[in-house]
Amino acid sequence: ATVSHYGGCGVCSNAQDTATLLEHNGDLEELSYLCGVDFNLQRQEGLESTTIFQNTIQCFENMGFTSMCSVIRTQYLLANAGACRIQCAADQPWAVTPNDPDTCEKNPCIQCTDTATLQALRAFAGREQTVSGIITNIAQPCDQFPPLNLDPCPGTGALDDSTYAPSSPPNEAPSSSGFYLCHARIATAFTFLLSFGAVWLQL
Repeated sequence: ATVSHYGGCGVCSNAQDTATLLEHNGDLEELSYLCGVDFNLQRQEGLESTTIFQNTIQCFENMGFTSMCSVIRTQYLLANAGACRIQCAADQPWAVTPNDPDTCEKNPCIQCTDTATLQALRAFAGREQTVSGIITNIAQPCDQFPPLNLDPCPGTGALDDSTYAPSSPPNEAPSSSGFYLCHARIATAFTFLLSFGAVWLQL
């Protein structure tokens, strides 16, 4: 057996969901935002709630996630919409960067999702980027970032492990206009979904 993420296994711990996370590392938030936009548009069109929920699950499946992992990802999206609407508002001054450039502290939006919903995601999904050692544009404390090299198909050479291997943390907190745009758009989607997060969490 090969350790591919820290913590307990869950419905997203399989090879397919691992490969999907790696494939969409860098645009997962953008694609999740689009799933949220579709959710809101369907709500405005008056579709049945169960239909909208199933369509949102399908949106994650279209990225490549398995059915069960897509259910968890959908609920995670809706839970964040309810729990972190204020902290993740697009007009907050910290929306421009995921980490403070001086202290490297995560911004309040990320702190909120880390506190309010991330542990639940890990409990059911098992795998997400940080516990899998996948480098994103959010700087993580070294003691929370496992030194893992991921390959969803071990021994086949399907992926060059070094591509995803952790590297030394940068001296400056990551920042980019691309992240700002994506972050702001996701926050807008969270606002749209606020009224529905609590309902779907009961399903």
